[in-house]
Amino acid sequence: MKVADRIRRKCTTIGVMALSLLLCSAAFPDSWNQARSAGFGTVQWQRNIFRAQNARAEGRSREADIYLQQALTDAKQLGKHHPFYTITLRHLSDAAVLKYQFKEARDFSIKELELLKPLGDDYQDLVPIYLRLADIALAEGNLEEASHSLDKAKALKEQAMFNPTFKAEISLRRAMVALAKNDPGEFRSLTKSGIDEWIKMVKEPKAGTNLSEYAIEVARLSLHADKKLSKTLREAALEFSTRALSLIKNYQGSEGLGYIQCLQHLGEIYRMHKRPLDEIACYQRGAEACIATKLLNFKDKSVVLFQYGKPLVDQKYYAEALPMLRQSEVYSKKVNSKNFRIDILFHLSACLAGLNQAEESITFKRELVDILESKGRRLEAQQQLREIDALSARIK
Repeated sequence: MKVADRIRRKCTTIGVMALSLLLCSAAFPDSWNQARSAGFGTVQWQRNIFRAQNARAEGRSREADIYLQQALTDAKQLGKHHPFYTITLRHLSDAAVLKYQFKEARDFSIKELELLKPLGDDYQDLVPIYLRLADIALAEGNLEEASHSLDKAKALKEQAMFNPTFKAEISLRRAMVALAKNDPGEFRSLTKSGIDEWIKMVKEPKAGTNLSEYAIEVARLSLHADKKLSKTLREAALEFSTRALSLIKNYQGSEGLGYIQCLQHLGEIYRMHKRPLDEIACYQRGAEACIATKLLNFKDKSVVLFQYGKPLVDQKYYAEALPMLRQSEVYSKKVNSKNFRIDILFHLSACLAGLNQAEESITFKRELVDILESKGRRLEAQQQLREIDALSARIK
């Protein structure tokens, strides 16, 4: 997996996985603290959980899954009524959703629900489980099941103070159900309610960023959802992302990473809608803001510009991608990462080759070959040498 892809996933992955751990530790404060202080053989479980989090954040999904299975073995030894067991189920459900394995995710969530149900129907940690089940139902095109889970979450949330942002998340999910039922008025009303609630609970600066991250999650979910719901999810994601950009611009300004990343998300959503001109415009605006800002260091700027340029090269919009990749390459010289340098040189040389600028492409490919060989990646280096030969033939 490319470095930029790992970075792109990092925020969402860390948010999903770490949030689960924090939610459950809040839900079981006494048991959690007792288990940590008394030992109970939990050190290995904690180590495996955090190893899984780190591996997934860095794109090492298979390794993360292995650590999670080890954590599950540890948790089973503690017993199914130990809080660490239900926390593990939450992590396993999160991991399955990230891989769009909805049946597996539902199975883990239902197991967790069954274990927590004896604590009472008003137990507040049931809310995230109902939200998870609603997400899965939406992805599978089951609106009635989604509505049922959201109604339970809403009723429970209205009598609990646990994690106030859930109220906003419930409204946004109900908005998508309304849109799927062809009620655009209710969709707009519930969307506004969700945004207002987010502003109220997390204050204006974070509201736009939260909404932007949620929008791209919904958009990516649409690619794996039931065909009946995929268009609805994409439409909702576009509305959420557009509103997020406005919130960020108004409350955070256009110099920070929040604004720049929101434009990246919005561009990706436009691509899903097959609106390339809007996609390119988003990336160009984001690139301009990235270069102009004084709030980002060279590494951040290099990564962001690469993230804008890469999808354009993949879509063969070479002329639009070239300025972004050129500037990213300049910044990357100040970043001590050969792997990242490989990614940039690979796409920049491909972009130049696509524009028939063979001589310059060869220059970057030769540097790429040297780095690949120094990393022991000989097969990739040989492929680049073959491409150099092909480009050289063009010049002759």
